[in-house]
Amino acid sequence: MCEWVVQWVRFVQRVIERVNNHRLSLVAAGMAFYAILSIFPALTAIISMYGLVADPNDVSRQVAMLPANIPPALTRMIASQIQNISQGSGVVLSFGLVFSILFAVYSASKSTRALVMALNIAYDETDDRGLIMGYLNILALTLGGVFLVIGLLTLIGLSAYLHVAGLGYWPALIINGIRWVVMLALMTSALGMVYAFAPSRRRPHWHWLTPGAVIATLLWLGVSLAFSFYIGHFNNFNRIYGSAAAIMVLLMWFALSAFVVLIGAEINAEIEATATRRPEVTTPIAAVGSLRQDLSA
Repeated sequence: MCEWVVQWVRFVQRVIERVNNHRLSLVAAGMAFYAILSIFPALTAIISMYGLVADPNDVSRQVAMLPANIPPALTRMIASQIQNISQGSGVVLSFGLVFSILFAVYSASKSTRALVMALNIAYDETDDRGLIMGYLNILALTLGGVFLVIGLLTLIGLSAYLHVAGLGYWPALIINGIRWVVMLALMTSALGMVYAFAPSRRRPHWHWLTPGAVIATLLWLGVSLAFSFYIGHFNNFNRIYGSAAAIMVLLMWFALSAFVVLIGAEINAEIEATATRRPEVTTPIAAVGSLRQDLSA
């Protein structure tokens, strides 16, 4: 038992060392800045595509039901911006759809490009994919992110349906539980795809991507809940930052989220590095277990 604890402590120490060496806090801050620049073009693309299958005005109501781990100030700001976008005429949302989506996706790709650069740093890689392949990769990841948000909004909308349908307590509880499991599974799968295709490197086996994706998802959920609780109970951003309070909350939440995503990448990178040093290691758990040999060497 003690040996097992030592192995995991050593693994955590190596991950922390990688985080410090790569200065991930500064990298995450840069990602957050580009995410701020990209969020409203991304919302335009999401609402335009969502308008193909539903009323764009429904997005505002669904954003109002975002989970408690999202800071309230952030929810209000996004809901207000979505309301402004969705008030566009149906002609714009229909006939101008192709142009608006392409332009919005191009504008939103700035944050994706920052994500790709950050993951290359985490995995100690240099991007050598060339200009065209690099842009195609960034475009594909951006579109994937847009579809992910649409899927999450659809799942969030189930809360409104359950409320209107008047289901009993237990059926509603079970369906809500399934909804949360599906949402977390979607986020974990999306992170696995990002870790696989964003960095410029050979495609790893999926089981090498799972630990970082799962841990990053759970960390993001915990960090977001803690940050939302802090904003609501221990700090008054409106008094300090005035009209810029919502932007500051959004920036800090993006930075924390980016930092967690990069930690997941560092975890995967350390596991893969251990497997590279020891060819007999074939699973992530075995990679952590082999640290005992490193300690005794």
